[in-house]
Parts: sequence; C-alpha cells; structure tokens
Amino acid sequence: GVNNDSKENPLKIELPTPQVDQYHDNVNNANGTEIIGNTGYSDDPSGLISGTIVLTEEDFKVVDSVRVYLYDNRQTWIEIAKKDLVKESGDTYRWTTKPEDLSTVTTTGKFAEGEVTLYAATYDKDSGSLSELSPPFKVTIDVTAPEITIESIAEDGIVSQSEKEKGFSIKGSATGVEEGNTVTVDFNGKTYEGTVTNVKNGHGSWEIKIPSHDASTLEDGKTQEATATVTDNAGNTSDPSSKSAKIHLTVLASTELIEIDEDS
Repeated sequence: GVNNDSKENPLKIELPTPQVDQYHDNVNNANGTEIIGNTGYSDDPSGLISGTIVLTEEDFKVVDSVRVYLYDNRQTWIEIAKKDLVKESGDTYRWTTKPEDLSTVTTTGKFAEGEVTLYAATYDKDSGSLSELSPPFKVTIDVTAPEITIESIAEDGIVSQSEKEKGFSIKGSATGVEEGNTVTVDFNGKTYEGTVTNVKNGHGSWEIKIPSHDASTLEDGKTQEATATVTDNAGNTSDPSSKSAKIHLTVLASTELIEIDEDS
C-alpha cells in the first residue's frame, strides 16, 4: 500500500513494482500474435511489451503510469498511462505498449538483433517517486534465416539394394541455428523431421533416417531428390537445399540355353 501521511519523509512513497512477462511477436505467425516468454526468441523486432501490476484501491489513486526501460538506460522510457491499464482479475492489471512506443527508446523504432533486456517500474507524478525496477525480462531478436546443406544421401549418393532393404540416412549441416532446431526433409513423396545437434558457434549437424518400409518403395534405376529446410528458435526458416541420389538398378542373372546335338 501507500502511506501519504509519512511525517518522517512526506515525499517518500513506496510504489508497487510491476512485472514484465510477455513479448508479442506479430510476424510470420499463422494464428496472429505469438506470446514470447522470458528468455524466448522472436523474429519480430517491432513487437509489443506487456506485463502486469497489482494495484490496491489506494495504490490506484497514487500510481500515474508504468514505465518500461531498455537495458540500463534510465534516461528514456516507454510510458503506459494508468487509463490504459486493463483489469485482469482482482487487483491485477495488464499493461501493454503500443506499436509506436519503441521509437521513444530506439533510434529506428525497432530492436536490433541480439538479446534485449527490459525492466518496468511504476511512477507517481506528484511526488516524482519511482518504484523498484522489476526483475529483468530478456528476449532474443533474430531476423536472420539459418542455412542448411544436405551433405549425403546413403553416404555415397547411391541407394543400394541392401540399403533399400535395411534403410539409410540423409545427413547434413546447418548454420545460424540453435541446439534442437527442427529440420524437415521431403523425400520420395514423404516428409520427415529431425533436429539439429552438436551445435557450436551456431553450426550443427543433423541426420534423417529413412526406414526400410519407405526405402523399399524406391524405384530401381531412378534418381530421387531430397529437399531440406531448417527453422530456428525465432521461427526463421532457411531456403531449401536439395540433393539427388541414384537408386541402384537390380541386375537379374540371365541364363543362356545351350543346345546339344546328340548326333554329333
């Protein structure tokens, strides 16, 4: 609560501390807005920042706004007026920035790529009091698509009869990725999914196993193309990479009939 009658220091007002708990990503989402949590990834450099504040009836009379700070800069901020708070339940209210607000804390009106750290505080205009800062909220902005390469199909690019019977692997590498990113491979009319592993400095490897029951349907003597893409944590998808493999032609043994002239 707030004590406005403090005789010890009448200008000192303790204000409730807000929380930053969401980053609204509005880019490349089939269902509209994607809610990004703390330490998440986003491909939207112009997203909205949102959080909550618990205000008692007395607090609501005193608090004028919520301020959002970028990194350790306390000279500029985004200000959300009290009238723009939306009641969620009980004494809890939600605040959300507007699309044009980023221009007050950035020179371009959008975040640069990399990790962004955000803080929030409540403000009382009459006393000039500012609450304690919220715990940091971090989101990584990534608008650069990763890259993927298919390095081998069945090791040597030729699917042998044995590999048709037992199955084989399609292997490759990817850059600009994080551990566990999704790899999608289209091959022979089917789609397979795997993950990027062993990532170091944004470079990792992947392997898709083609099971025997799918490999056995490959047509002898034909050339079959595989196409792969990878999607990073922020939702950026690479351009496709393609590679072809030859399907081993089964050679049937032939027999030659020899006629024997019994009279010779």
